[in-house]
Amino acid sequence: MNLIIIGPSGSGKGTQAKLIAKKYNLTHISTGQLIRDHIKKKTTLGKKAQSYVEDGRWTPTKIVLKILFENLKNKFIIDGTPRYLKQCPLIDKYLKKHNQKLDAVIYLHVTKQELLDRRQLYKEKFQDQSRPDSTPEAFEARYQSGKKTIGPILKYYKKQGRLIKIDGNRPVKPIFKDICSTLNSLL
Repeated sequence: MNLIIIGPSGSGKGTQAKLIAKKYNLTHISTGQLIRDHIKKKTTLGKKAQSYVEDGRWTPTKIVLKILFENLKNKFIIDGTPRYLKQCPLIDKYLKKHNQKLDAVIYLHVTKQELLDRRQLYKEKFQDQSRPDSTPEAFEARYQSGKKTIGPILKYYKKQGRLIKIDGNRPVKPIFKDICSTLNSLL
């Protein structure tokens, strides 16, 4: 099974992706973490991505996909990509070229108020506070950017019949239960 999980920053994508990866024996691929690792190691790609991440902007497609594709193997869940519609067919093309397919895209729908409430409730435990994009300003920039770009991505995958929309405004366990219920129907 090959999956993608998408949603706004702070929606719980990483948490759910880890649980899904463990249950279904998938490799969890967090593009955000891969990019942060490249920045920390001061690789060429990391240096190119650094200013985007620090400013709360999305890293350009060319950099993201290069990093993603060098880590992509069969039986995966991608967390954090796509962020732009133009990335969707490029991912599909890459998978087809490597005799793989995308089985489903899980969308965690979470309201802005819920995201703000989580930031307030969990404070330093909300995401990873060592991240350069953890400031309120970077969070807001990413939220606004994601709000603009998510609609076309959802339409793209819905049209293909691969979209699974999950109410992410709840605790971890009920969200995970709903995801598993839907994924089990695909098996």
